[in-house]
Amino acid sequence: MSNNYSNTVGKYVEATGAPINPTFIPSVTNPSFLDVSGNDLFVSAGSGAINKYNATTGALVTNAFVSGPNLPYGIAVSGGNLYVSNYFGGNISEYNATTGALINASLVTGVTNPSALSISGGHLYVMSSNSPAPYKIGEYDLATGAAINASLITGLTINSFTVAGNKVYTTNWFTGAVGEYDANTGATINANFITGLFNPVEIRVDSGNLYVTQGYVPEPSTMVGMASAAAILFATRRSWKRRAK
Repeated sequence: MSNNYSNTVGKYVEATGAPINPTFIPSVTNPSFLDVSGNDLFVSAGSGAINKYNATTGALVTNAFVSGPNLPYGIAVSGGNLYVSNYFGGNISEYNATTGALINASLVTGVTNPSALSISGGHLYVMSSNSPAPYKIGEYDLATGAAINASLITGLTINSFTVAGNKVYTTNWFTGAVGEYDANTGATINANFITGLFNPVEIRVDSGNLYVTQGYVPEPSTMVGMASAAAILFATRRSWKRRAK
């Protein structure tokens, strides 16, 4: 869990939420989204960089492992590559997750305020968070960046999403609901698949279970220029996760 108020990343037990180390990483400038791959923990910081940490010890491996994205926001790791959404740049960049070397600065272009990312089956899914809502989720070829369906799901008011198999799951901070959609057609399966959650933010699927973090997250535009913004919670296997049932 990253905490924008205290500039820390905490580590919690996945099943229970019990704290292992609330200040696992004690000093990160305005941390926002993060992702884990093997023993590498990537954190997007308010300094406009992606820092790399040891996921076991929390030790800094490389400061500004990736730098230059225009407000790096969403992060996704797959197949040794790191994908970063550039909120103001309107594009998704691709980097080598081991070296940080730039592979493609503009793998996907022309996206309005890209934020959350998800990868499934060789496809990259991107949330376009133009303000005000509604938002949309587009589908792109992970290898080429070519649009498969730039408007796969439209008319959304969500904070984040994840793709698992043939399903897209979304979180709606305002209604406290998790929505379910068809990943192939974009059709709504159940806009209120799970209800009664407290400010659901990030969502992930692991081993057949659906996990949701719950807390407060501001609109990306309100984060810009703020010395300390509200907490942005991102669910990973090494972060606090509340199991949604």
